[in-house]
Amino acid sequence: MLLMAVALQLVPQAYAEGGRLSDGPEGITCDFFSAEGRLAWARRGGDWIDASGKLHGDGALSTGMAPGTAGQVTELDVSTLLETMRKRSDGFGGLILHYVGPSGTLAYHSRESQDLQARPALEVVLTDGRRMTLAPVADTVLDCSTRRALGRNDTFKLSDNQRAFIEFDLASVDMGKITSAILRLTTQRVWGNPKGEVAVFMAALPGSDRVSENRRGIAEAYPGDRNIQSHPAVFFATGFEQPPFSRGWTVLAKKSLAELVNSADENGFTPLLGNALKVSLNPRQNLGLDLRYDFAKELAREPTEAYMRYYLMFGKNWQPDVDGGKLPGFAGTYNQGGWGLRASDGTNGWSARGAFARQHSSNSLAPSPVAIGSYVYHVDSEGKSGTFWGWNLGPTGMLDTARWYAVEQYVRMNTLGKNDGVFRAWIDGELVFERTDLRFRDVDTLKIETAWFNVYHGGTAKPPREMSLYIDNVVIASEYIGPMAR
Repeated sequence: MLLMAVALQLVPQAYAEGGRLSDGPEGITCDFFSAEGRLAWARRGGDWIDASGKLHGDGALSTGMAPGTAGQVTELDVSTLLETMRKRSDGFGGLILHYVGPSGTLAYHSRESQDLQARPALEVVLTDGRRMTLAPVADTVLDCSTRRALGRNDTFKLSDNQRAFIEFDLASVDMGKITSAILRLTTQRVWGNPKGEVAVFMAALPGSDRVSENRRGIAEAYPGDRNIQSHPAVFFATGFEQPPFSRGWTVLAKKSLAELVNSADENGFTPLLGNALKVSLNPRQNLGLDLRYDFAKELAREPTEAYMRYYLMFGKNWQPDVDGGKLPGFAGTYNQGGWGLRASDGTNGWSARGAFARQHSSNSLAPSPVAIGSYVYHVDSEGKSGTFWGWNLGPTGMLDTARWYAVEQYVRMNTLGKNDGVFRAWIDGELVFERTDLRFRDVDTLKIETAWFNVYHGGTAKPPREMSLYIDNVVIASEYIGPMAR
């Protein structure tokens, strides 16, 4: 029997304004906890931990009877949940509600309801006797029959196949002083015979159950990456200190809009270490950078697994509100397939470039985080184009502008005849994405051909304005590299 799940969402700062998920048009859906960044739930319809600590378990932390008529109030005692939250370091979030019982549908007033008294509320009592009534900062239905975000409606529905998400911001409340908390919801309409229960669970965003790796990488022994190229596992390393910036690379496209910079500017750039590579997009062309390290030409062999780490900073003017685009990654296209709408068929090529997503909430006064991930052509992709994977684990791939990040990616080719290819990504040493079931190839002639430092807008749409990003301290190796030691 399905439970009516109310999952208290744990929301890291990295992908939500003010530490909150969004219920806007590019916010929470059945598939994504951020549709803008394509940050996927681990399982469609949301993720939660039950009273025993089991992911997607059935042991509710709190339950209440579902109302049978419109205008009734559902009260849920979530005090025990708040007690659990006190012991966690990743904050307080929202609710996922799911109906349990005879067939029926409930429609609850949402935070957008015209009836102010019927909107959801969390009533909190403190140790000093004070009472606080908190309004939700987000609410929406997780309806898996649509890919749309439905958070701006004046109701959210519950049924045996519809969950709902609600979130309250407790930043203004001392969690240690809360003695009790009651969630109040008011029905707007009822269909069928919903004589069931409402159960409360604590949600777990993908990766929130992971312990920080603290993994030692090659870079740990080389402060500032100095002399890191001497390590036997390193194929190539550059900090762009010796012009021209293409020194040591195999290919630089002539149309690339890139230059060396080393002084702070009004775009938020500050040097990481000496020179950095500034890459620009402008409304006249899609290409910003096409810089490649060809393994066969530089090493006389092509590996079947490799790591790439580089430092990335987006300038304050990076607001891709027309389309997304490409960032550095690995590829084995052999100028035949696996890029440019040339579908990967297992014999012609593949690619796993980085990518940035379209930003739907551009604001020049307060730039939104930039969602990065991977744009991948593999054999099991649907259609002719690549697939965008938002980096959804742990700190995720939502990056602030005017800040340096260590971005690392790993690719391992699959065994022929098996779906065991691997792709992983880390930001500042924290795992943000992982797939271990990939099929890049069906023939052993396909390997890792290039480390492809590509910055490209689109698609086909031209950049809406001048935008710049910065790259520094590139290392390509056969072992995990990690952030550089300071």
